Amino acid sequence: MLARALLEADVAADEFAGFLRQPIEQSAIRNPVFSAELVQWLQDALLISNLDLGESLIDQAALILALLRNPSRYADRPYQPLLGRINIERFRDYALAQQSPDVAKPALNQSESLLARFTHNLTQQAREGLLDPVLCRDDCLRQMVDILARRRKNNPIVVGEAGVGKTAVVEGLALRIVHGEVPDLLKNVELLSLDMGLLQAGASIKGEFERRLKGVIEEVQSSLRPVILFIDEAHTLIGAGVQAGGSDAANLLKPALARGELRTIAATTWAEYRQYFEKDPALARRFQPVRVMEPTVGQAITILRGLAPLYERSHGVYLRDDAVVAAARLSARYLSGRQLPDKAVDLLDTACARVRIGLVAVPERLEHLRGELARQRRHFEAIQRDANAGLSVDESLLNTLVSDLSLMQSDADALECRWVDQLAAVKRLINLRSQLADRKVQQAGEGSDSQYTQALESELTEVRQALIDTQVNERLVSFEVCPRLIAEVVSAWTGIPVSRLAQEHSERIDRFSSELRLRIRGQEQAMQTIEKSVRASAAGLPV
Repeated sequence: MLARALLEADVAADEFAGFLRQPIEQSAIRNPVFSAELVQWLQDALLISNLDLGESLIDQAALILALLRNPSRYADRPYQPLLGRINIERFRDYALAQQSPDVAKPALNQSESLLARFTHNLTQQAREGLLDPVLCRDDCLRQMVDILARRRKNNPIVVGEAGVGKTAVVEGLALRIVHGEVPDLLKNVELLSLDMGLLQAGASIKGEFERRLKGVIEEVQSSLRPVILFIDEAHTLIGAGVQAGGSDAANLLKPALARGELRTIAATTWAEYRQYFEKDPALARRFQPVRVMEPTVGQAITILRGLAPLYERSHGVYLRDDAVVAAARLSARYLSGRQLPDKAVDLLDTACARVRIGLVAVPERLEHLRGELARQRRHFEAIQRDANAGLSVDESLLNTLVSDLSLMQSDADALECRWVDQLAAVKRLINLRSQLADRKVQQAGEGSDSQYTQALESELTEVRQALIDTQVNERLVSFEVCPRLIAEVVSAWTGIPVSRLAQEHSERIDRFSSELRLRIRGQEQAMQTIEKSVRASAAGLPV
């Protein structure tokens, strides 16, 4: 485009290119930065592109026009006289003529929905089966539906400690909407999760964040299907957009929230609710808190039982029910600083991952033995090298290393053989379980098991019992998620010995009084009071 303009101005392109190739003075800058003139040139080009050329992005025509209109500012080289020969109006007309509606432009798609760009459709994810089941939260869901059914100020804010399942409650609402388990006024609603990080990304230009947020609000209000916005980590609304020179996001939402034109579900923790929302009464009164408390151990067990099939399919392992119970109880007792059910789910997930990895990876004990063997071998080779070089070495140390290497190698070989045997038995057991499950599905309508099914069950029992007997003293491969494996994960996280974790809580309570009397004497009445309080606390009774 510039070459054509130079040609019309009787300026040889080679002459202009020669000026551009002239060396310029450079300074040694460790961290080079854009010059102020370059930034100003781009700003002028953006203004010309929007006002004169009707484009949303900067193209070469806008850059050239900005250069021609301010040659003294941007073109302080000897080619200023050459640019002065170009007719600016003719060049502008030529640039406009080159624009064709049939040509795809790299500009932003103005018809693109802001909701599609900055939100995630939770109801669509529920239809596709991408959301986990939500259990033991019926009260919270019922309270949330009551608030959403209001005419005004119909905006619940889900408040609870981190890890209690605030987002899961909203996902449970999406599942109920899809399954039609909500009142008629919510049956056709789309539940969209607003991504505040995505909304703020790239909005450094003043007013861009406001434009995006207002556009989202307008699209929600004008949508053919009713839309409910879910804003996770709602405290990020306070102050969002101010850094970019715009208005506070919370102030933009307040009018629509107060009039009931925008239904929003927010979620935040208690600490952030007190820090941000309670200090802004005008914003706090537009939301109705829905308290999500930490579930009890019994409720956590129910939640884990609902999630267990998902983790079984994801990891390809068998998850025992007593392992689910152990995960809830041990996490509640020993993993402090976190909340149920989040910590129990993480514990169960880690145990499943351990079983999955154990089916393909070398056991930790064998890996450690191989590493020690390699270290000893390097030690032996270093001393042997000195001996070969004629240096005096300790022969007794050399002989000891040879003996240790031979012993460690035999131990490693024996351990590897036992691991291979256990791994083969585990794979055989998993294969039998899969065959038996498929067989029972096929015979679901027959009413009785065939001889083949009974043979599979008998073989599975024998293989499982043989594997258990083999692993009494040494378990190199886990074939299922069991309570002991759950205890091992907790022990790795907390440093508490597995023996203490595996010990029954009731046994420790029974021995508490006798152990206490061995250490304290002459305080029988006080010890009886302590024993009674401990037993009541262990039983879940008020002390």
